[in-house]
Amino acid sequence: MRKKLFLAPHFADIAWSCSGLIFMNIPESIVANVFSAKPEDMNARKSFTYDQEMERKSEEKFFEKYGIDSVQLDFKEAISRGRKIEEFFITKLNDEEEKLILDLAISFGDLIGKYGVSEIFCPKAIRNHVDHLIVKKAVERLISPAEIYYYEDVLILIREKSKVGIPANLKEIKIDISSVLEEKIQALLLYPATIKAHYKSEDSLVKAIRENPYENYWRVIE
Repeated sequence: MRKKLFLAPHFADIAWSCSGLIFMNIPESIVANVFSAKPEDMNARKSFTYDQEMERKSEEKFFEKYGIDSVQLDFKEAISRGRKIEEFFITKLNDEEEKLILDLAISFGDLIGKYGVSEIFCPKAIRNHVDHLIVKKAVERLISPAEIYYYEDVLILIREKSKVGIPANLKEIKIDISSVLEEKIQALLLYPATIKAHYKSEDSLVKAIRENPYENYWRVIE
């Protein structure tokens, strides 16, 4: 059995990007929510905090409904580390974030050892959202026999469909999820806050999923 570790920078990332693959491999899959710490000041940035907590509850329903193993790492996401929203796609990291990469690499290594992980799935960090980029950099620091796969940052790409270059050391893998398409649709409908933020309606979400019954991944090759 090849244990698969899916690294989710934010709630909903894995449901949108990888749930089809997970549904085909539930017994072998575990999801780690990386930046899952609750904001220290719940009254600050109220609308952001409200959406985050809505997505947290949706994520819990997703895991519980489908029997998906999960772990919460409870690191602070960008806005709780002091980044402004307009700075989310600035790739220059501060000293705290450079240290965070090392801390995450240690945590990921511990999970690999604890669960006997053979395959790691992390965001490709398309468009370089800082939290996705930090998770990716932490995975690249790992010294592990586990195979590394990158998944498409679907929620980051919904509004932007520009072509993204593929490095020579990555092999693209397109997975047909037609056999579990209905399960994926029902899973995504558990996330009303995410749907409201990215789609005109539930119907437009369902239409988009049905029109493209695939998930995109890239495997690191020598």
